[in-house]
Amino acid sequence: MTSTSNVGHQCALLREQITGRLAPETDGVPDFPHAVRRHRVLEQIRDAARTGRKVTL
Repeated sequence: MTSTSNVGHQCALLREQITGRLAPETDGVPDFPHAVRRHRVLEQIRDAARTGRKVTL
């Protein structure tokens, strides 16, 4: 993701926060559990690429 698209994403997120369009209990900011889930998905992708096996995410 380029810095320009990242800025655009952040502006869109801010708009959603201001207008109240985000789902309840969603602040749009990644937290530690989100990072753990992302890390696990990336690890599964790396394993699938290395072994040639299909994985279900």
